[in-house]
Amino acid sequence: MIRKLIATLCALTAVVAVAGCTPAQLTAWQTHTGVTLTAEQQAPLLDLPDAPYVMGHQTIQVDGTITDTPEDMLSARERFELAVSRTSWATRPDLHRRLWCIIGIETGRTYFQRAFNGRGNDLSYGWLQINMKGSLGPARMAQFGLSSYEDLFIPEVNLAAGWELFQAARWQPWSNRC
Repeated sequence: MIRKLIATLCALTAVVAVAGCTPAQLTAWQTHTGVTLTAEQQAPLLDLPDAPYVMGHQTIQVDGTITDTPEDMLSARERFELAVSRTSWATRPDLHRRLWCIIGIETGRTYFQRAFNGRGNDLSYGWLQINMKGSLGPARMAQFGLSSYEDLFIPEVNLAAGWELFQAARWQPWSNRC
């Protein structure tokens, strides 16, 4: 039970096994989530060294203040969720699991937003590996309103382009393995 609570409270930190929480962080977390931990449940968290606790798109600092988490501190999954929330994909939560799977396949499971494939007859950018080879490039630049192909390394831009392709052809441009 206690390990499950530790995992719940600290699941988004990169140092679950070595990071604890201050009393101020626990209070802020309990207030924010509406979950109240008993003294017994709090003890293991308070015994570990203190560290900021990343909670989605916010961080509970050691002093208990809640601040926005810089996007470069987000995990790939958190960055995905944030980017999806800023695009038309947000209207289709039923597709998010498959979209995440496709991003995994297209990036070789790295989920690297600057994934690029320029080998052979390919010229694909970003999470969804939007292909810009040959005459597709200039046409898609105009279609997606890009100033350069590298705009596709911005997750929201890549997902917006992917949304347009999805609207036109559903999942056809991507793998059927998801």
